[in-house]
Amino acid sequence: MQISSELIAFPSILFMDEPTSGLDSSISYDVLKAIKKLVKSSNGELSVLLSIHQPNHRILELFDHLLLLEHGAMIFFGTIPQSLSYFASHNFNCPTSVTPTDYFLLISDSNFTFSNEFVDFPKLFQSSVLSHELTENIKDLKASTIIRDEVSGNISIIEVPEPEPVPFLRQLWTLVKRDFVLAYRDPTLYYLQFVMTLSMSLLIGCIFYNLPFIVDSDFEAIVSGLVWIVILSSLVHIFKVYHISKRDALARHEIINGKYTAYCYFWADTITTSLMVLVFNSITPISYFMMGFPAAGYPFFVLQFWLVILIVAVVVVNVGDLRR
Repeated sequence: MQISSELIAFPSILFMDEPTSGLDSSISYDVLKAIKKLVKSSNGELSVLLSIHQPNHRILELFDHLLLLEHGAMIFFGTIPQSLSYFASHNFNCPTSVTPTDYFLLISDSNFTFSNEFVDFPKLFQSSVLSHELTENIKDLKASTIIRDEVSGNISIIEVPEPEPVPFLRQLWTLVKRDFVLAYRDPTLYYLQFVMTLSMSLLIGCIFYNLPFIVDSDFEAIVSGLVWIVILSSLVHIFKVYHISKRDALARHEIINGKYTAYCYFWADTITTSLMVLVFNSITPISYFMMGFPAAGYPFFVLQFWLVILIVAVVVVNVGDLRR
């Protein structure tokens, strides 16, 4: 199989999720053999990473390297001969009649009753020589890159300088823009809530329409109307708890990887939340003025609204801390 120059695009890395799923062993071998041939014909320009279940001996021989995971943690990475030597050095000798990957699954998966549950395979590999060599190789690869001359076909390695830090304003703009794009794409985040808030504002205004402003038995109705308006104003933040938890998980991941700073995340969230609050706060005056409240008292209502928002924000933060 040759790589055609007429292809629209040819990736440098190809990820495959169980390409042999549902195929018999013979066809699975043919598929992976074709993938192997494609990699070889690329002259080092293509790498293929794929997941596979229970490969037999013939299929296993096609792999250049093997990556074994346990609950998301790496317990081995290397060639097939290296895997046999590595586990044998820890008194796990693979029988010749058993496929190595099947044996590695048996000894590392706690679902099997005869597995050694006291062996911490991720920690064991992390302290191994293979892991140290792998870490050093990754550092070397990060510091250089391979380029190919399209005319001569020569391949050379050049040093890659350390990336310059992304300016704060650019980070801030990217995060704010992403929040609004997500809000635009998700109808349940703001669109549906906007309709619900508008409908409830009209309903509350009709229920407490034109209240009499005298201190008598109807005074409780005035307080109830104001409480309902404040509750209505905070509904959008209550509905955002689920989205906040998902966004916080993404934020922690990106901050750890150095993509954005926590300081930038704070200000981006402050900007987007404030703008959204202003949009939804424009609905609450409908109920306020339908109840017949004076315009002079509206600033006090706004103060009361922001106090409730602050309380809700504190509750959300505390809930997030408890979840972590």
